[in-house]
Amino acid sequence: MPKLNRPTAIIIAAFLVLLFTTSPAWPPQAAAADAALATPGQATVPTGLQRATATPPLITLAVPTPAPPTPTPLVLPTTGAPSTALGNTLDGYLKQLVQAGLFQGAVLVAHSGQVVLDQGYGLADAARKLPNTPQTRFQIASMTKQFTALAALQLVARDQLALDASVCTYLDDCPAAWKPVIIRQLLNHTSGLPNYTDLASFNTTQTRPATPTELIATIRDLPLIFTPGSTYMYENTDYVLLGMIIERVSGMSYGDFLQLHIFAPLGMDNTGAADTAPPAPNQALGYSTPGELAPILHPTTLFSAGGIHSTVEDMYRWDQALYTNQLLPQELRDQLWTPGMGAYGYGWRISTRSGHRMISHAGLMDGFAGMIARFPDDRLTVIVLGNMSAADPEGIAGYLADLVFQST
Repeated sequence: MPKLNRPTAIIIAAFLVLLFTTSPAWPPQAAAADAALATPGQATVPTGLQRATATPPLITLAVPTPAPPTPTPLVLPTTGAPSTALGNTLDGYLKQLVQAGLFQGAVLVAHSGQVVLDQGYGLADAARKLPNTPQTRFQIASMTKQFTALAALQLVARDQLALDASVCTYLDDCPAAWKPVIIRQLLNHTSGLPNYTDLASFNTTQTRPATPTELIATIRDLPLIFTPGSTYMYENTDYVLLGMIIERVSGMSYGDFLQLHIFAPLGMDNTGAADTAPPAPNQALGYSTPGELAPILHPTTLFSAGGIHSTVEDMYRWDQALYTNQLLPQELRDQLWTPGMGAYGYGWRISTRSGHRMISHAGLMDGFAGMIARFPDDRLTVIVLGNMSAADPEGIAGYLADLVFQST
């Protein structure tokens, strides 16, 4: 996958600082780990590695599934110009980025229970001149992991999955080397499993549909990189295996499980997984830079590690549900953002910004770059979904948060 080249963007960004002389310095340093690791296919290994020609079929267990809760409607403002001074400030900053060719997408900012900004910027489809809106669907890439983690904990809450059980408990024909790996280590990226998206072969297959079994076949015969539980290494294999285990334990496809137990209960009507949701008319196309279409990466090749699409408004519905017990009891919910090695919880990165606790995750892939940053102690959420690889969603989200903090 291509690396981003931003010298020109940095020069333009420096000019933008002059437009915000009373605001915090922009852009803040992006979180290097997410930026480097959430985008698959950048590292290579010897090309002699061959994909396995056959793997055991999945076995599903028939488990009774409770009816989903009634959707809780979340009232969002009618799309239009921001109605507050703070909203206008945030909107003005984003418009400057669009004019400089540094961003296109949609942004939602909510503070203390109020939506401050909910706007689209730039084009979802340049050829047809279709604008991005708050209802535009974007690939959210590695932000998918937070949904996979919560789905796994939902099975834990039902005593159908054990965090300290070996992954081989739930997988047929499990390689002997994987027996020491436990579910918890998949969630927090300490399994030691090789990252399938780092293989040279992934660069030649990422544009075609793939099954999770095919994805895992590429690394199943490789040795572990380190002793499970001894080191943190962000990678995609862990979360593809979690998706496969969710399917086997629940007896449902990954996409159907999320639809029944997360998306439908929250009214996330514009969110879905690649295995169940066909492209929609409001789906944004991915660009490298404004007007330049990015190479296509088929979302099934990321499965439960990065295959979900969503909108900023649906992501806000998700954010608000995480303050409640609607999806998960608090004891398990708190484990999502309890930092382990690498300051990573289960599907979330835990850090601080400007002295404020931040729970966040980026999502980067060819043509799309996004970020959700939650400041739960301040009831501040910044959601940036973009359809341009060259954007810096972490820097943008961080600067927007700084503007909000400066205004209070």
